[in-house]
Amino acid sequence: MINKTFLDRVQEPMFDKKISFNCEAYRFIWTRTFHNLIILRVVNEAGMVRFSAKELKRDEQLSLARHEVFEVSAEQWQSLIDEVEKHGLWSYEPTRKGGIDGAHWQLECLRYGQFQELQEWCPDQKNPLRQFCMSLLTLSRFELEESEIY
Repeated sequence: MINKTFLDRVQEPMFDKKISFNCEAYRFIWTRTFHNLIILRVVNEAGMVRFSAKELKRDEQLSLARHEVFEVSAEQWQSLIDEVEKHGLWSYEPTRKGGIDGAHWQLECLRYGQFQELQEWCPDQKNPLRQFCMSLLTLSRFELEESEIY
């Protein structure tokens, strides 16, 4: 479970169910053993869709390596929603929740008062959670080497 202290530290908002009745949002937190932390967040509030992409260094302060914020088109948003439905993320049951070396894939889903948090450890390429998160990564404009994706 993501805690408020961590979110404050990385300057990310809490997904609060009380105020979420007017928005839909998805946040991917990707903690990798050998590479920087990545946080991707897309929020649709009343038709205004914004994307935030952060890369944080693996130092004690979690220093910001890069941060981009941009608007998402209606077509891009619909494509993401189609992915959510295609992969059944609102009924998805994660299978691998922990490990030693590798990557922790964590997705928070917020939809008009509903909240769900999904976690996987090093999901394979056919995993629905991974496929959706890779769509977010593509939208983020961050270019990564294949060796950085695990």
